[in-house]
Amino acid sequence: MIIQETNPLEMAGLYIVYDTLSPLDETGCRQGLSHVIEHMIGKAMTPISSKIHEYGISDDYCTNFELVKASFTGTAEAMEKMIPAIIQQILFRDAAQFTQEDFESERRAISNELMQSSADVFHETIHRSHRESFGIYGPEGTLDNVRAYTFDEFQKDYNRVVPHPSRIVYVGPRQIQFPEIEFSEQVPFKPISTKTCNDSAPKIPETADKNECNIVVFTGVEPIVGNRDYAAMNLAIHMLTGNDEGILFDKLRTKEGLVYSCFGEMLPLRCSAIQYFYTVITSENTNKVMSLMGEILENPEHYLSEDLFTHAKKYYENTLKATQILRFCNCQNLIRQGMITEKHDILDINYPELIATARKYLAPGKFRLFVG
Repeated sequence: MIIQETNPLEMAGLYIVYDTLSPLDETGCRQGLSHVIEHMIGKAMTPISSKIHEYGISDDYCTNFELVKASFTGTAEAMEKMIPAIIQQILFRDAAQFTQEDFESERRAISNELMQSSADVFHETIHRSHRESFGIYGPEGTLDNVRAYTFDEFQKDYNRVVPHPSRIVYVGPRQIQFPEIEFSEQVPFKPISTKTCNDSAPKIPETADKNECNIVVFTGVEPIVGNRDYAAMNLAIHMLTGNDEGILFDKLRTKEGLVYSCFGEMLPLRCSAIQYFYTVITSENTNKVMSLMGEILENPEHYLSEDLFTHAKKYYENTLKATQILRFCNCQNLIRQGMITEKHDILDINYPELIATARKYLAPGKFRLFVG
């Protein structure tokens, strides 16, 4: 499926998307293999990378929970000259283009990434919260699986998946002609659910140094389903942590001086999403922060005022206007076709709907706590 959209600027973007190559669908010994293939798609571009950079085209290769994608952006003139070469290099060449040393070098690079990530308390705590609540490993996968992946297995996976993208999204000022490309069937969207777990709040060890830093993560245990709930929760999280005026930041840092930082994020997972909040604090303040943060999250109507709601919607309205000027940079709705996205609904959310949605997902018992 090729999706094309024109825009008035002399800029263009090309996105080759694989949602059949998804960390969300990896199980058992295959967690991390899509990460390897993403690296190898980048490696496939090596013979022409200097040429596309000469034309001023930027390229990026990304693995997230839901999909793998290769992205290219530049002037329309440059893109139209180089797109045939890009398509040829990725879609019409098989795994025979790689040597075993090509594969080994990328696998070593990923192994180093995984070792650094697991050594980072911040990332490890967030990843652990996802694993323990939903059984979902991060897009990076697991070190043991990546190390056990063989060159022969990789070649079979590459030839099965890479020549058949889920979709190609092109956004530019003019339509262009693509060669005949075979697309993979769209995979069914797999719902996620909470694992059976012990919900007791973590305790700080009595031997902990009071100045030792901790990461406290509040992970939602009920997946957010549907575009309107996703849009409303994006607004609510912006109101809570979006900037220096965010409720959590203002109360926990500005007024109480208890935390170094406080953030909230939404993790989209195709047809649903997980919300979570995290703070960086000292051991001395951990229990007090967990108590105050719980109070705020359990009483959204008390903290999420209508004035703050109006301010948050204005922020999103201005952001959307800015991205519409550079529409080739705002292709998420096309890339995420059929998946959850807040863009179509976020300006239509009203204040009563926001509060009702916040009560639904920020209610008592809707979060698990993790301390790292």
